[in-house]
Amino acid sequence: MILKNHDKNLLPVNPKNNKTYYQEMAFTLPVTSREQRHEYKVEFDKYYNEYQQLHAEMSKARDKFKNLQYQLKLLGSNEEHKYQEIHSQILREYEKTSNSISFMQKRQRFDYLHEKLSTIKRLVNEFDIHLRNQRREI
Repeated sequence: MILKNHDKNLLPVNPKNNKTYYQEMAFTLPVTSREQRHEYKVEFDKYYNEYQQLHAEMSKARDKFKNLQYQLKLLGSNEEHKYQEIHSQILREYEKTSNSISFMQKRQRFDYLHEKLSTIKRLVNEFDIHLRNQRREI
């Protein structure tokens, strides 16, 4: 995933010419030592609070649409006017959200952090499993 560089923590548009890209890619390598595990954990902790805040914002936006969709499902067949009203509100909210540069940047940042933190977590867990299996063999 390659993102615009509006934040130094995002991957650059042109990864071949930017050191940040290669620094980020280092966290996709398997963990092979306790020291490396610690570095991954520090990196995870560094971004986790930001990720949680963005997750809350994305959830709030998603819940708004889910609530409107639920309202549509509750309507009877004789409530066409109310259906059109809610449908129009959904379209307005979608247009507002999709045209918001701020929201789209937050969404892009959220997606990036989700991928990054998921990868780090998976790699650390794989290393921990490897260590546990080594202990059992002894």
